[in-house]
Amino acid sequence: MESKESKLPIAAIELYDDFIHGRLVAAPKIKAATLVHHGELDTRLAATWPAYDQALSAAHVSHEGYIYPGAVHGFNCDATPERYNKAAADLAWQRTIDCPTNTSAADFIPPRL
Repeated sequence: MESKESKLPIAAIELYDDFIHGRLVAAPKIKAATLVHHGELDTRLAATWPAYDQALSAAHVSHEGYIYPGAVHGFNCDATPERYNKAAADLAWQRTIDCPTNTSAADFIPPRL
């Protein structure tokens, strides 16, 4: 699947109306490396990770995923102090910077969570 604007592969697709089904259906269409960060307390998203991980593996998509203990949805946004988790955000950012190990940086598009 390609973005109409950039023609680069889309790394992840998030469908909120049928989130779990949407992720699993989209996995075989993903062509770019994918990095996923979830807060442990964001149970709706974190609970989907094992099945999504399996679907990405089955589709031979290079991917990494992390669940951050004690973190909520939006844990990396310091503009919302009630959700911000500095330790988790710093680790997620470092992992994002370090991630493209077996793909070029031009091929890596981290999804917005």
